Amino acid sequence: MLELQQHKDWTANTAVQVAFGLFLISLMIRALFGIYGLEIDRPFTGDEGGFHWRAVKILEGGFGQRAHRAPLTAIAITPAYWIFGPSPEVGRWVMVLISSLGAPLVFRLGTVISGSAIVGLIGGLYWAVYPPSVFYTSLVYTENLSAVLVVLSMISYFWSARSGKATAAMLTGVIWGCLALNRMTYLLLPFAFVAFSTIFGSTLQSGTRLRVIQWALVVVMFFATLAPWVLHTYSLYGVFMPHNTRGGWTLLISNGNLDAPMVKKGGYSRDQEYNFSDIQPKPNNLVLDNLRRQMAIERITDHIQNRPHDYLMVMKNRVKNFWSWRPDPYDDKWTRNDWIMLFFWGPVLVGAFLSPALWQWRRFWPITITVAYSFFIVLPFWSTPRFRYPVDPLLVMIAVWGFACILQRSKNKPGLD
Repeated sequence: MLELQQHKDWTANTAVQVAFGLFLISLMIRALFGIYGLEIDRPFTGDEGGFHWRAVKILEGGFGQRAHRAPLTAIAITPAYWIFGPSPEVGRWVMVLISSLGAPLVFRLGTVISGSAIVGLIGGLYWAVYPPSVFYTSLVYTENLSAVLVVLSMISYFWSARSGKATAAMLTGVIWGCLALNRMTYLLLPFAFVAFSTIFGSTLQSGTRLRVIQWALVVVMFFATLAPWVLHTYSLYGVFMPHNTRGGWTLLISNGNLDAPMVKKGGYSRDQEYNFSDIQPKPNNLVLDNLRRQMAIERITDHIQNRPHDYLMVMKNRVKNFWSWRPDPYDDKWTRNDWIMLFFWGPVLVGAFLSPALWQWRRFWPITITVAYSFFIVLPFWSTPRFRYPVDPLLVMIAVWGFACILQRSKNKPGLD
């Protein structure tokens, strides 16, 4: 087993200074990109409008009479709206600040799992300049906060597993709850951890497993964090549900029409029939979402039974799109951004494959499970590298670690296990 050695001059105070330095570097890069790159004050477009709407409703003393999007990104921009007024510029500056936390957190996680502050530092620097982590700061999307929460959850989980502290377990549950409130696809992540650790518990290395009482605390705090949202959905629809009302819609546009050109590429198609406009009186959003989910399941079943090869090709393209280096895998023309991302993403993919976190899964399975969960949970839906982005900081960190181990071996020095 290889052990990467800590630099002898690294102290807790030094680590704090480095983390703050990484934050400032990230902040400067993202601020400059926001000002000179994509015009941070341009009008909201696409998904941004939904988060802006929710934040304005919160300012007005309510929460909005809809549950169509996870609420946490909107909640995150609300305090700044209250202080400076609601505007695209204010919302995006909040994203700049949130995203700038990513680099110091990657530094911390890299140090925790590799035992090397140097590995953590290089990982943090790489994340600070990683093009998607810079680009998404100009958008009020869930990706910015999700990436930060994913890294935080790993730091908290390893702290909990290694220390055995109840407070660490409770914090892990809260962070996972916040992650689910930001991207509903992460609702089942804690239970994936519970299932994996239960099935393989005896083979997993100590310091990576939680005790039963810790898992109980994780689950309790996870549901406690979700509780306000569940109460909101109950007030709207009279049922307790932890999710939003867009899952059926997303499943249907991804699978409803297998002949649509974009669906064939692994994307989606918004066909008119999905609106159910012929139903009167018009159903509420929950009923409508359930109708769409039912139709989607029927279509998927039909595809599997009668067109298995075509559906398999769609699934193949979804896999390709998820792991693609191209920012827009549906664009037939290559752009400068494609070449830039090939330069940055290629080494990450190679380094992650070489990393101990992949091959020594009994010791680093929490990282592997988080990445694998993020991949498999989106396969029933249309796919894009944007959906991979929340776990990109984990991949960047373990890639740096992988190259560091290769370098150590080539010098015949102890390295990381």
